[in-house]
Amino acid sequence: MFYNHILIEAYCMRDVECECPLKNDRICLDCFDKQCRYLSFTEAPNEITVTDKEGVSVYNIGFGGDMETTEEQRENALKLWEKICRTKIDEAYAEYIKEKKIFRH
Repeated sequence: MFYNHILIEAYCMRDVECECPLKNDRICLDCFDKQCRYLSFTEAPNEITVTDKEGVSVYNIGFGGDMETTEEQRENALKLWEKICRTKIDEAYAEYIKEKKIFRH
């Protein structure tokens, strides 16, 4: 067995005036599991996120908007973004472990 986390951007294509046939109040794994006809999704590259207990993003930022560069600089800019994100993830883990030790006492 193996696994991987896959980050995607999901869309509900139903009219906002129509009730969800699955009775969901937001897009969730149930939409995928039941293969909802209104569900659409795409890749979500270059994102960093925090998720809730169901794995749904509650806070995120992705490379884009004012972070964009020229096409010639984009590859290097994405490498820099990835490096910064990896560093911040490692720092968050280390800080959590440090705080956890204090919390236990």
